[in-house]
Amino acid sequence: MSDAVATYGWPALLRTPLAATYAACSRWTISRAVREGKLMPAGRRGNSLVFEREELDRWMRGDRVDPQAPTLDRRRHESTESLAETMRRVRAAGARGRR
Repeated sequence: MSDAVATYGWPALLRTPLAATYAACSRWTISRAVREGKLMPAGRRGNSLVFEREELDRWMRGDRVDPQAPTLDRRRHESTESLAETMRRVRAAGARGRR
């Protein structure tokens, strides 16, 4: 675990390797859960999937995916700007908390 995580807590959005650390499993388990439709990524950042911490918590509890929730295919058609806006909001909230 990085010093930043230990100091500031877990970020709201986690890339696959950090999501695997958070969930105490391998990144392959995360990828398998996505393929099987048990875990929904929030989007992509580069070549890595990005997950909301709340979605990981839901998956770890064993709760089912909401059938009305947007799927990755539907999200793929949305603008990538929405993910960028979310990342900016999360960073801004984190910066406010560090002051």
